[in-house]
Amino acid sequence: MPTTELQAFDVVARVTRGSSLSVSFRGGARPQIVVPTSPRPRDLRLLWAGQGYPRDVARALASDAGDSTAFPVVVARRFSPGSISMLEERGLSWVSEDGNARIDIDGSHLSFGRMDIRATGDLALETSRGAKVTKWSDGKSSIAETLLAAHSRDHVDRDEHLVPRGSQLAESTGLSAAMVSKTLSWFDEEGWTRPDGPRRGRTSTRSWTNPGGLLSSWASWIAASPENPRRFHGLGRDAAPLAHPLSSALGDRVAISGRVAAELEAGRSTSTPQLRLYADAHLSTSRLEDTLRGLGLEEVDEGGRLVVLRAPSSTLRTSRMISDIRVASPARIYADTLREGLRSDETAQFYRDARIGF
Repeated sequence: MPTTELQAFDVVARVTRGSSLSVSFRGGARPQIVVPTSPRPRDLRLLWAGQGYPRDVARALASDAGDSTAFPVVVARRFSPGSISMLEERGLSWVSEDGNARIDIDGSHLSFGRMDIRATGDLALETSRGAKVTKWSDGKSSIAETLLAAHSRDHVDRDEHLVPRGSQLAESTGLSAAMVSKTLSWFDEEGWTRPDGPRRGRTSTRSWTNPGGLLSSWASWIAASPENPRRFHGLGRDAAPLAHPLSSALGDRVAISGRVAAELEAGRSTSTPQLRLYADAHLSTSRLEDTLRGLGLEEVDEGGRLVVLRAPSSTLRTSRMISDIRVASPARIYADTLREGLRSDETAQFYRDARIGF
């Protein structure tokens, strides 16, 4: 058993000791768990998520081999609220070294420690300590992407500490002032920002307290969100050479993202088998398809060198030009690179450190 899995087993065994669960490990085999509703032992698949931040959870899930016969449990030292929300949304069991856990297996719902989390509808999760963990939504995502793009290192006009005003965000995102205000208040509650002076009105301002926490939570939600792209394939194994002709042909109606964009901007050059392209929702299908056919690309059901998605308005609005190629914001590139799986984790972290800086 790898060292991280042994570490994870030790945490699970200690947290569940004295409970109705029985957890055991015999050298050379997988750890096993027995629950009250099923005396038959079930093999455990323990996924170590380190410090328990959303990016750690995303990395652990991306590395999962997916053995369908073993029951998955994500283990960390201490899960952040954003990580717990992410795990709950995916229906995954979890155990943390600080003594908190939720395990749903074979019809049993078992919680330990102070954080007995239960679903309270589509908008929030509530804990026994009264804390609320609001789930992400498309509107909140648009606000987060706008804020993170403005705070990234390459935005020369940024104020390192000041968060854009709510009125500015409402105008740039097209969302209502009420939606923006509610979202910013949630960011305050999560400890990512803090209000300075009056909470409402023209003179209200906010400062950043933990932009990295916001980035990790948002990026993990993006990386885990389902999507339904169109896929195209052509000759050649490397997708990166498609970036320039696509950007030249379609201009500001598209933006490149994911690992290709990360490696383009961070100065690394490796073989990248797939390119992510965000296309303006108002870009005509015929123009898009004509451009792709002109590059020798044909639509396929699976795989493909090119993945095409209709872009959220915030993604194109915050895009930039790098080496004559239009690319998404640093935050979006980081999130999409995380989505692309295990081999992209190192690229995602390198890019975050080099180009985002928090």
